[in-house]
Amino acid sequence: MPIADDDSAPASEEGTRRHRAARDGLLILAYYGFFMVYNSAVREIEALHWVTLVLLPLAYVYLVVRRRQRGGLRAALASVGLRRGNLMRGVPMAVILGLALSVLQLLASNRSAAIWEMVVSGQIILYLPLTLSLLFLTAGFTEEFFFRGVLQTRLAVWWQREVPALLVAAALFGLYHFPYAYLLLSSPSHGQMGGALGECAYGALAGVIFGVVYWRSRRNLLAAVTVHVLINALPAMTMLRFG
Repeated sequence: MPIADDDSAPASEEGTRRHRAARDGLLILAYYGFFMVYNSAVREIEALHWVTLVLLPLAYVYLVVRRRQRGGLRAALASVGLRRGNLMRGVPMAVILGLALSVLQLLASNRSAAIWEMVVSGQIILYLPLTLSLLFLTAGFTEEFFFRGVLQTRLAVWWQREVPALLVAAALFGLYHFPYAYLLLSSPSHGQMGGALGECAYGALAGVIFGVVYWRSRRNLLAAVTVHVLINALPAMTMLRFG
């Protein structure tokens, strides 16, 4: 009977880990594809993102963690960047960056006039806290949970390289905006391919920023959520006030 090589077991375990990481990455990419087809048909409202971008992906992550690591919900949340002891890591950096980019909205945003009007009139005192709260409970959290916490993380584990995973997740995040920019009747770029692609490019650039914050904070989801919310806050505030 041949004697097994001492290195065969570690090599086999490494191969199994890589296979599982590849399967996880492919399944999450497939889920993203199905979601995009579905969302192009219905343009899902923000409240339902808690199902499609949070609960369903979390259920998958939970099942994987439970089967492979015998962990529970806490371990599943930790794997997407919500773990005790790391919740404040990178948040100060995210706040500074978010506020700095918010200042640019006062100067370069196509809603800068409306923003200044709310600042001068004092309406910002009422509307800004409300907007921040709504963004945290909607797009700020749900989008970051899926695109950074689930997608970017699984791609990085699969490829063993953070930067390509970050860039691909950012590109897919930009593409995610296309159905809303091109197909939604209330969108300023409805039916305009150039305008819709511009929205996608802006979304991809924002995705790079969110991805870098997530990466540099050692995958702290709250840091990515914080900068996402702050960057979107002022334009969203005017939409809440003026429509």
